Amino acid sequence: LLLVGGRSHVAYAREFPSGLRLTLDGKTCLFQKEYDPTRLKSSVNGKLIRFLVMDGEHVQKGVPYVEIEVMKMYLTLPIPESGTIRFRKP
Repeated sequence: LLLVGGRSHVAYAREFPSGLRLTLDGKTCLFQKEYDPTRLKSSVNGKLIRFLVMDGEHVQKGVPYVEIEVMKMYLTLPIPESGTIRFRKP
């Protein structure tokens, strides 16, 4: 609950991998994180099952590069931009 200019407003905020979702008086706004094509991230949480491309390989936009398991389902994640893959541990 926020009090601004003598008026109260109901506000909710929640952070997602894709950005911050803010709801104010029933209206929702999504603040997306800055797009960085050099970092490959998933919008869902899951377990990395296998890499579908080799380290140092050149890939085209839309080609799947990894396979992840989410709630007992297997999903492939596509490359958002063409380029060369370099895997590194966090």
